[in-house]
Amino acid sequence: MRRVLVRPEGQADWQRTEEASFKDEAHLQQLLYENPGLIPFADLGEDVPEPRAFVREAGLPGSGYTDLIGVDEGGGITVIECKLATNQEQKRKVVGQVLEYAAFLWEMSYDRFEKLFEKEYVRAGKPDLAELVAPDGDTEWSEEDFRGSISANLERGEFCLMVAVDRLNDELRRTIEYLNRRPDSGTALYAVETGYFVGEGYEVLSPRLIGPTTKPPPPPDGWNKERFFEVASRRCSAEAVALLQRLYELTSAESDRLVWGKGRVDGSFTFRIERAGVKASVFNVLTSGSLLLGFEFIQTHLGSEASDRFADDLARLDGFAGLKARLQTTKWPSYKVGDLFPEPGSLEAFEQAVRDLRDGVGK
Repeated sequence: MRRVLVRPEGQADWQRTEEASFKDEAHLQQLLYENPGLIPFADLGEDVPEPRAFVREAGLPGSGYTDLIGVDEGGGITVIECKLATNQEQKRKVVGQVLEYAAFLWEMSYDRFEKLFEKEYVRAGKPDLAELVAPDGDTEWSEEDFRGSISANLERGEFCLMVAVDRLNDELRRTIEYLNRRPDSGTALYAVETGYFVGEGYEVLSPRLIGPTTKPPPPPDGWNKERFFEVASRRCSAEAVALLQRLYELTSAESDRLVWGKGRVDGSFTFRIERAGVKASVFNVLTSGSLLLGFEFIQTHLGSEASDRFADDLARLDGFAGLKARLQTTKWPSYKVGDLFPEPGSLEAFEQAVRDLRDGVGK
């Protein structure tokens, strides 16, 4: 049996605590939910932010209820499943559960994801998830970038997955080591072994992170054209890369501001309109070969009329058939670029629709 000795600072006598058991998995879940600092996120790397908001028991249709989902200020998503050593599922099912939750989050719309946190931001008196997570006094933080990052992580399935346990068994440790052999996957699996000790008037928790020593580092100088297409060429067909190149040229030449994303594995760039006192992200392009349309920001910042006109222009293109129906359920529809421009001239028509949207600002 493990023991931990503690004493108040400045006192001579140490008090002995004994290793104890959590009452149940809900006890462990509640401790982590109320005290996210117990999870040693700092072990992931100095530049990895801790989640600023957690939600408990978020329902995912067809997959049950996740123990905890967290979101950090940069749009990073963490999924945590809690299991005790006495539960035989720690050996057999817990990894499958957390992977299943990730699979149901994968390609979820921002709107649906935000809805999972509704009880949290309402309870905090905030209007939405972005306001709940926004860091105080940080003038550089952007709500648009946050929402775009969340949408991109959902679209590509890039999550931090954790299994929180009181004691880690050998089978789970080896499973984690095996699944983390692919550091370029964008999703890492960790275990948080949380020792629990009690003494006279004391409770002590001793969390330890098991998994990759660090998350994949960010690009040394941030994302840029060379790095973006280096990664895209490994992930996409030559035809898709050619389309990504055209979209980059459009963004570089025609946007008011080209914004590079901050993803650790997948890069992105954004076509940003910044004129007449408004800012709006029109679309994001990812190294995975995906295009995300920012109708949420177009409607919010440019108005419903401009948003509807842009949707009408795109809906006339074969690759965007059904766009208006999709906009009923998500304001961030995503597409694979290889599926978007099947007909000659369709890419040119998309480019013109973007220009028309931009040129209509302020008129």
